[in-house]
Amino acid sequence: MQIGGPYRELPAESFPTRPEDAADNPALRDDVRAMLTESLDKTLPLLIGVQRAARNSDAR
Repeated sequence: MQIGGPYRELPAESFPTRPEDAADNPALRDDVRAMLTESLDKTLPLLIGVQRAARNSDAR
């Protein structure tokens, strides 16, 4: 099974010039949080369903 996450193009100005400044960049942080939330909303139900199905088949 292959699970793909969301893809969103982020504006270049969202990225800090130094990688160590990424955590302090509110625009980048908000964009990444939104993408992570979208990804989890789409993939967790599928993953939980697959795990439950595997457990049910193991119990037989």
